[in-house]
Order: sequence, then C-alpha cells, then structure tokens
Amino acid sequence: MRKTLVVLMAAALLAGACSKKTGGGVKLKTDTDSVAYVIGMNVGMNLMKMDSTINVNAVCEGIRDVFRQGTRFSAADAEVFYLRYMNYALPEKARALW
Repeated sequence: MRKTLVVLMAAALLAGACSKKTGGGVKLKTDTDSVAYVIGMNVGMNLMKMDSTINVNAVCEGIRDVFRQGTRFSAADAEVFYLRYMNYALPEKARALW
C-alpha cells in the first residue's frame, strides 16, 4: 500500500509535464522544470517495471485530474481497484499464458 501511495504522489508531481503533444511538448527553461522532468523519468522507469503495457495517456490524465481536483475514483476506490488488478488480474493473465 505504501508503494502505491508513493507512486501516486510522485505521479501527481508530473501533471504539468504530461503534454498531449509528442516530441518535446514541455520546455525545460528552469532548474525546477528540469527537476520535474527527472521526476517524470523516474516515475516512468518505475511504471515500466510494474507494467510495460500501461496506457501513458491514461496516466497523464489521472495526473491532470488530481491537479484539477476532479478524479474519476476516490482514493479508497482507486486503491481497491489497483490492489485487485495487481493481486488477481495480472496473475490470471500470467496463468493464461502457461
């Protein structure tokens, strides 16, 4: 659970960095911009380790929604959904491949 909250908090820091443009949509004009980008790289690398098939646009939309204060799930519902997915859906997908 703690890992989930850390990932969610780090992802929330990236709201401004998730641009709908491709190929350098965000300009790194200040040290703060560069640090935000490095945080985004770190979160991205961690997400790739967790699930390389993740929908990046959905991740960015979740981040934007946090900053807009209008998320589609409550924090409790999001945690339940995430844990159910990680503990049941992923193992079932893995078993289906065997």
